[in-house]
Amino acid sequence: MTADHPPTFRQDAKGPIAFLIGGVVGASIFALGSMGLRSRQTLEPDLAFYQQVREIVGAEFVQERGDQELLVSAVKGLTDNLDIYSRFYSGEDLARIERSTSGTFLGLGAIFAEPVEKGVLLFPMADSPAQRAGLSVGDRILAVGEDYLDTMAPDAFHTILRSLTAESLELLVESSTGETRSLTVQPESIVDPTVRHGALLEDSVGYLAITSFSRRTLEEFDAEVEHLQAEGMTGLVLDLRNNPGGVLRSALAIANRFVDEGPLLYTDSRMGREEKRAEADEAHLLGLPLVVLIDRDSASSSEVLAGTLQDHRAAVVVGMPSYGKGTVQTLTTLESPHSILKVTTAFYTTPSGRQIDRHYSGDKEAAITPDLLVAQAADRETVVRARTSSYSAPRIYRDAVRDLQESLGLESATLWSEDEQLAAAVNLLLGKQPSYGESL
Repeated sequence: MTADHPPTFRQDAKGPIAFLIGGVVGASIFALGSMGLRSRQTLEPDLAFYQQVREIVGAEFVQERGDQELLVSAVKGLTDNLDIYSRFYSGEDLARIERSTSGTFLGLGAIFAEPVEKGVLLFPMADSPAQRAGLSVGDRILAVGEDYLDTMAPDAFHTILRSLTAESLELLVESSTGETRSLTVQPESIVDPTVRHGALLEDSVGYLAITSFSRRTLEEFDAEVEHLQAEGMTGLVLDLRNNPGGVLRSALAIANRFVDEGPLLYTDSRMGREEKRAEADEAHLLGLPLVVLIDRDSASSSEVLAGTLQDHRAAVVVGMPSYGKGTVQTLTTLESPHSILKVTTAFYTTPSGRQIDRHYSGDKEAAITPDLLVAQAADRETVVRARTSSYSAPRIYRDAVRDLQESLGLESATLWSEDEQLAAAVNLLLGKQPSYGESL
């Protein structure tokens, strides 16, 4: 690895994924995989041993394996055995991790009703290729090029959408009125929103769900809050349920919106302790009544955000105890082969000194415990989770989407209907006594 290797950035995410390998060791292994010119005697003993094993496997294994395939397997073996979070990403896994951290993906910006194979468009995302091409709520895709959806193999249309390239798609489209037309849609880099379902609930209580943390999450959060404030929001429910984590600095930046002084987080690594402190001029939402929702699948950066706000008494936390992941992973981009290595580099501690991580601490109870414990009924949990993680329609399409869902016999996307945890959060902001739950 040369001195000008791609920069690293911090990200934390719920396992089992992660990666990093030391600079000198990583460079040496990749050099071995690409050349094999140096004599084994000139290498460090562990690298010489690797080369010896690779030569035997490459020459004698019953099925031929290429040098790069063996190299990738070796690096995966090294990182997989560090801890449950450290991993090596290449191929499809690489595309997934790049999408989750960058907040973008190559796509059309078209959200389809289930089952996707029917090709019914729920809505186009704002300023997306689909919207600019003229696709609208309720349109049905009849054909892609010369291939009609009703003659395609099961999941074929879904596969097309998942494997888009820079090439444009020719679509035959039927509108809700029965009119057919031909459209050309050019896939582009689409912002994959992590902040969703911004809406006013009862008596001007605002609601936002953050599904994960990308490098764009703060920008999305600020924009949604601005919309809600313009509509008269007087308090906010921030939903972090089923949020596996993501880019740590985005979570800390949102915490800073509600906290104007003091520590936001401590991180302890082999280099010592680092303190991240609040900046007063970033606390734009200081004093806004806030309730944070968490559950057993709220992990990593979402636990940092909930724990920091709880420690500073900037929010009341409602729901069930979180997952319990209190470590930071560092990502390094590599080029030959194109891949990412992710490794655990630090532990984090909340401002009050709480350890969150179950794996390293050995404390099976480690996690963020809500101020008000509220369990979700089992028959509602899956439905609420699916709604929260779904894409939300742009405001201009919401009424039309609701009507379309009703006409298709789909369950309404009203998030607060029969959601016990959300109902408890709203009641707290309205000053009502919760009818269930256990205060701690």
